[in-house]
Amino acid sequence: MTRNSFKNYSFAAFVFFLSIALSSVFYIYRDYLKDASTLGYLGLFVVNFISSATFFVSSPAFLTVIAGGHLYSPVNVAIVASLGASLGDMLGFAFGHSGRHLAKKKLDKHKTVRFLEKHFHRHGMLIIFFLAVIPNPFFDVIGILAGMLNYPPMRFFAIMLVGRLLRMNDKGLIDKPQDIAERVFIFVTRVLKMTTQLPRNSINMVLINQIIRSATSIGANIEEARGAHTKTDFTYGMNLAKKEARETCYWLRLIINTNYQLENRLKNLLQENEEIIKILTTIVKSSKTRIFSS
Repeated sequence: MTRNSFKNYSFAAFVFFLSIALSSVFYIYRDYLKDASTLGYLGLFVVNFISSATFFVSSPAFLTVIAGGHLYSPVNVAIVASLGASLGDMLGFAFGHSGRHLAKKKLDKHKTVRFLEKHFHRHGMLIIFFLAVIPNPFFDVIGILAGMLNYPPMRFFAIMLVGRLLRMNDKGLIDKPQDIAERVFIFVTRVLKMTTQLPRNSINMVLINQIIRSATSIGANIEEARGAHTKTDFTYGMNLAKKEARETCYWLRLIINTNYQLENRLKNLLQENEEIIKILTTIVKSSKTRIFSS
């Protein structure tokens, strides 16, 4: 084995085991990392870097971005989170690039590899940009593939960074108060429409009244929080909204269990309810930390 080969093997092994280690950190400390936005821009950068540096492992990074959008400038949060995520994704690129050097002689002779390399260099920008903009579990594969096909690293990073920035804004990851309010408004509208489809019996009438009360209270409390003049009042309003969201989830589960014919149609509604709870929980925790540290 030549000296260069040894370096490439060592680097590839280092990158692989580093990703495994970071994946373990995310799994063990996943609840703590959800609140990393309270550590400031550095916390947002680090958690998004680690999130992207783990191969094929989902993480709570998007929750820190949502909370960060409430605590800091949404534009700054988008830039910091995108930089962290893009630099983390460069780890996969480096892994693929080192693998390319390990099998350089075999790959250079393979017609399929030469064909892929030629066309990826020509059209890779569109592929990288498209997959960077849309949340998907396959971007790690693209990063490794780009490295293996000897795609220019700075070009890869620049395209990916632009895509990440657009994703933060277009996909609404940075939910400002009006954004989460709009999401809850749509959810409550769906709940109200759902209640009109339930059979009118004594049990359902009780459940309908309860879920309408709790669901509409989510949005009402968020609106109160949006108009708050202090961080304490904002946190109080969001905390009430979170409690009402939990209660709505309870009534929704009861409706599903007592109306089996609608179970499949109501599962998406329940998933959205649970997602709203997660977002509100993260916002409340982050807001409380900011109050105590100020």
